[in-house]
Amino acid sequence: MKQKTLFLVLLMVGLFLQGGLDLFAQTMRGVVTEAETGEPIIGATVALKGTTIGTVTDADGNYEIKDIEPGRYNVESKFVGYDPMEVQEVLIAGKKEVVVNFSLKESNYMLGEVEIRPTVSKEMSINRMALVGARMLSMEEASRYAGGYSDPARLVTSFAGVAGSPDNNGISVHGNAPQSLSWRLEGIEINSPNHFADAFAMGTGVVSALSSNVLANSDFYSGAMTAEYGNALSGVMDMHMKAGDAHSFSHAVQLGTLGVVGTSEGPLSRNSGASYIFNYRYSFSTLARKIGLLSTDGDQADFQDINFKFNFPTKKAGTFAVFGLGMNDKYWNDVPDFESWQSIYDQEYLESRQAMFVGGLTHNVYLGNGWKWNTAVAYSIFKNDGDDSYADYYYGDAPVVADKNTYAKYAEMRQKNQQLTVQTGLQKRFNDAFLSKVGVSYSEYYFDINLKMAEAVGAKTLDPVYGADSHTGLLSAYISNSWEWNRWMTFNFGVNSEYFRLNKEATIEPRAALQWNPSYANSFSLGYGMHSKLEKMDVYFYKDENGNYVNKDLDMSKAQHFLLSWMHRFSDKVNMRVETYYQSLYDLPVENDINSTYCVINRREYYVDKALNNQGKGRNYGIDVTLERYMSGGWYGSVNGSLYKSEYKAMDGVWRNTLYNRTYLFKVLGGKEWMMGKRRQNVLSVNAKFTMQGGLRRTPGDLEATKALYEAGNIAADVVLKEKEAFSKQHDALPIVDFTVSYKIAGKHCDHTIAVEALNLTGAKPPYCDTYNYKKNCIETTDAELSFPNIYYRITL
Repeated sequence: MKQKTLFLVLLMVGLFLQGGLDLFAQTMRGVVTEAETGEPIIGATVALKGTTIGTVTDADGNYEIKDIEPGRYNVESKFVGYDPMEVQEVLIAGKKEVVVNFSLKESNYMLGEVEIRPTVSKEMSINRMALVGARMLSMEEASRYAGGYSDPARLVTSFAGVAGSPDNNGISVHGNAPQSLSWRLEGIEINSPNHFADAFAMGTGVVSALSSNVLANSDFYSGAMTAEYGNALSGVMDMHMKAGDAHSFSHAVQLGTLGVVGTSEGPLSRNSGASYIFNYRYSFSTLARKIGLLSTDGDQADFQDINFKFNFPTKKAGTFAVFGLGMNDKYWNDVPDFESWQSIYDQEYLESRQAMFVGGLTHNVYLGNGWKWNTAVAYSIFKNDGDDSYADYYYGDAPVVADKNTYAKYAEMRQKNQQLTVQTGLQKRFNDAFLSKVGVSYSEYYFDINLKMAEAVGAKTLDPVYGADSHTGLLSAYISNSWEWNRWMTFNFGVNSEYFRLNKEATIEPRAALQWNPSYANSFSLGYGMHSKLEKMDVYFYKDENGNYVNKDLDMSKAQHFLLSWMHRFSDKVNMRVETYYQSLYDLPVENDINSTYCVINRREYYVDKALNNQGKGRNYGIDVTLERYMSGGWYGSVNGSLYKSEYKAMDGVWRNTLYNRTYLFKVLGGKEWMMGKRRQNVLSVNAKFTMQGGLRRTPGDLEATKALYEAGNIAADVVLKEKEAFSKQHDALPIVDFTVSYKIAGKHCDHTIAVEALNLTGAKPPYCDTYNYKKNCIETTDAELSFPNIYYRITL
């Protein structure tokens, strides 16, 4: 065994040496297009700033630059009549060709009227109509930032105003609940693409099934979204997959503690430019358990996912693409020995099985004369089955039944949601100053949901909580316009409208934003938006004791966003952003009881068993400040802080803290990289992030009432709460340190990367729930499981 281990180590060292000695200069390629229509720009220049290296685009807008020495470069594209664009700190190192695309925006003023400085790509969102509340997600940063875990959901928690937790990838934006966020893939709304979605808290998961290996740069919205985004209350994750390399093949295999990953991309036809990209991941713990490296005892989690995209450009009919995302999850826990039982949760056996698939077809075509037409059709399915049981309960001096393998079922859920979406949109640039978009989409939701629960732990029968096998639909339409008044001001305005077929509710939602750029150094933006969002389908199909669907006529939750921001550029590399906001939430579902403090925005459970109305209100307000230095000279850094308040009012008429009112956030992140090797072809990268954030809010438990239930033999799964003191307490603040270090050796035939992504080095323990310790007769806070480090080795061929 020792000889085999030594042989594997020597083999890996040999591969590293082989990769490091066979270096060759690198190639960069890409396409330059018109920003609004996507039409290729012929004859645009592309140059590596500070060098004499450059080229011009061909008849299809493509360019190629060969024989580039390893290093980081600022790459700029220019064309007469368009604002120049600069992509900073592009890393040239490794076998794989580097793809850098440019989308140039048409200038709205005469040549020579003013000095035109290049737009830095990191300052822009992909959607040029988003003047406020939007940030671009760079996939290069997703793979580099500490705490990112190559997960776009965890990446955005580095931004100001966005709170996360080390034990999950839920995104709380400006105090809103994670389930208020809308996820989109290739422009189509999808279910949360996270492994173990909603299993432990609504809107959260463990890690995203979307791999940064296949994602293109995308957009994240934190408020006042433009008119094309409907069915979103707090923000939007607008994710796009990249097209595979249409010129050469690239394959990678990664072995790590998070999973075994295989990635492949390349041309389907070099003549037509058709390409594919594919990524598959299988959880390492599953593989290790199957081959006997890990124990089968204790809590277990299996997962796998697949991402793919096939891209088919044509000469005249536009570009067709087929995309897909699939994942499969299973979780189960082990009940500890009887002697260690202290609360009802020690006796719990939970088994959760989830599966999701999204597949679709998109078509984009440029019709000429400033017209662009896009169409998409997609189908998705989400299955979620869960069984919650308890070993026969313990109270007093002896257990009722001491055999931990004897379980009493407490809850049984069977859920299958399907969605069919068709959407189309037109875009037209009327002149240099005015751009308009119109679009319509329809989604048909099919749902088969059933939940049964026992009245208490140990009860012999399961009673229906909700159940439905039906379908309904949501129709959305929008018009969005951008008007550049002059070189200083841009005004965007539009309207989104929604129609929910289940209860025939219709909304009209105006959106507007104004940006004033008095100088290159300063930019001011003001945004407003009215937004609405459906609840999860289970809310509408709760049955009361008479078997009636009492929540079927609930309106959508709504919010009005007001947002004001100022950006100051100290240089091309350093800027400061200050953003203040106010959000007024209304029509929030609350329990139909004059004394109740319940509101759906605080929901963490996977079910709702209450009759609701739309009389709830909420308000979020605060300020975010960010000081950021882009990667330059081998290092980058950012400091940001947020102060905010998030409150709600239920039927009792009292303004209270929401669950996610952490009050403050503070983050410092940065990294340094060194180009190493004889020709500076290898890259050592060290990155760290420190987060200090206020704790989640909680409702104190009533010890005497909880104890009385146990003494009466009514063993409920939850602590009895003091509802009149809802969310009046706060968990301790969480200091979190994340750290990532990687070393990449670039070679002629293959590249090698070894990395360690460590989450939560400080061992901060995020709270999960309160439990009653019947041995100590006290209420205790149960901590969530901590994330484990991802240590991996990757070879790219």
